[in-house]
Amino acid sequence: MRYESEQDYSQRLDVDNRLNAPPIGFTPGGYREFWKAIGLALNGDSWQSEMLEAIQRQYIGTAMDYFWHVKFAEIFSPRKLSRINWTSRTEAMAMTLILGLEKQGLHFAFLIGASLRQGFVTTKNLIDEHRRGHAFIIRLIERWAGVDLLDWPEVLKDRPEYEELLVMWDTVDQAKLTAPLLSASDYHVSQMQPEGDGSSVYHDFASMNVIPLEILLLFRLRESRGLANPTLNHPLLTAPFGALPTPVDAAREDPLLFGALDRLRADWPDFDVVISADSVSQFDADESPSTCST
Repeated sequence: MRYESEQDYSQRLDVDNRLNAPPIGFTPGGYREFWKAIGLALNGDSWQSEMLEAIQRQYIGTAMDYFWHVKFAEIFSPRKLSRINWTSRTEAMAMTLILGLEKQGLHFAFLIGASLRQGFVTTKNLIDEHRRGHAFIIRLIERWAGVDLLDWPEVLKDRPEYEELLVMWDTVDQAKLTAPLLSASDYHVSQMQPEGDGSSVYHDFASMNVIPLEILLLFRLRESRGLANPTLNHPLLTAPFGALPTPVDAAREDPLLFGALDRLRADWPDFDVVISADSVSQFDADESPSTCST
């Protein structure tokens, strides 16, 4: 099926939308479920199965959102959508890898990188809010996977502890990591203040405040290489997130989510090609954050 007009693109013509319900993706629900799982963990309850369902919704929702951004750009060029929040999706992607889902987590990272390269996030979201911690997470995955996902702006590379960890993340001498990891933990705590008061001051870890995702991710990526991790004594690294969780299997398939995915594939047969790892991992040096539109 080809949609030749904006009305056709935006409206499902084979559905009687009697309630005039607006379209919505799966990532907002996944984000809420993400924090429900965190709450369970903080209460000392089992949380992994809920987290798996949350990150599955955010992962597949991100693939869908990326596809719609690509199609919008193709159909309405030179107009472009810039509505992908890369920070919340980076948090879900990091948790995917922390739980041991390497293939899914890496593809998730590729989708986020492609969204950044193609300007599907706003310049403000990438540059003005700085988000050095989130950038560190993706840059660490670049080192681990041996890929380049973005020509990162210099403003996101000015934390010395992160730069040191990127150089030595896979050292066999785990003791060398202790000082920069403790410094990174201190920085995390300093950036936990809430946002949303209308000010222009942003904090790296306003959202993932109690979760040392960047530290746990580094530990998991080292573990995947057979490397030992140092023991850190820091208030940030306390239960339930003071150590790596046990790796888990993939979540059960959500019938609603996968039903929507089946319909998308029927309407748009090129979906799997557009969002494939081969397609979204291709780095074009001409693409940069400066191309983002609002």
